[in-house]
Amino acid sequence: LDFQMGDVLLKAKDRLTSFRLALAASMNHASLPVIERPKVALISTGDELVMPGQATGPGQIIASNTFGLGASVENVGAVLHDFGIVEDTHNALEGIFQSALDADCDLILTTGGASVGDHDLVLPVAEKLGFIFEITKIAMRPGKPFLFGKLQRDGKTVYLCGLAGNPVSSLVAFHVFVRPLIQTLSGQTAEAVTMQTAVLGRDMPQNDERAEFMRATVEKGANGALIATAFESQDSSMLANLVRADCLLYRPVHAPFAPKGSPCKIVFIA
Repeated sequence: LDFQMGDVLLKAKDRLTSFRLALAASMNHASLPVIERPKVALISTGDELVMPGQATGPGQIIASNTFGLGASVENVGAVLHDFGIVEDTHNALEGIFQSALDADCDLILTTGGASVGDHDLVLPVAEKLGFIFEITKIAMRPGKPFLFGKLQRDGKTVYLCGLAGNPVSSLVAFHVFVRPLIQTLSGQTAEAVTMQTAVLGRDMPQNDERAEFMRATVEKGANGALIATAFESQDSSMLANLVRADCLLYRPVHAPFAPKGSPCKIVFIA
């Protein structure tokens, strides 16, 4: 017997996977009460950005964040509204923000322009539109430039998360901060970053005033313990080591020198 009258097999906040949809149909449910998937506007800022397949001129780079963040948004269950690349002007950015609001997006996700330089316009333009920011930077590496703001509009809250332009910074910050927010907006149970215990595969120097999420590989030692070895290069513009990594090795603020074999915390990444 697969199930019987009175069995509760689908619960509130369950994500409707293919398996769960098939089960609901087999239980003779013609419809289900659902929470609408949140709409996320993705905006890439930067005059220097060009799309893949185009020739790059002096000072130009490929817009990789558009694809990494877009896939991340869809993988967590949201509806993606990709507004593409916007030039670094107040008018252009304000126009794109207004388009995202007019499209009734629940979250505006920007990449680039989240710091405090002359061309970092996300904060002032969003404030002009009425967003109130609770966070303007995070003491972490990678991902220090990070904005989090809210706007009350037509009886609903619209969120804005501004991520750094460097691709590794933006993807790590998405995993740590934005993914749980989208899960909450989706009615899912937010999955906060879960750390597991491992041991260091090499010596780690003393850390500074920023918590660090370092790209690392993981292997099992002879005693079954997980051994996490951070890559030598942690440059936030380099994606190859993020692909090669099994996890992020967490180093807290002002962590002291730690020799090889010392316990550490890691976060597995997909």
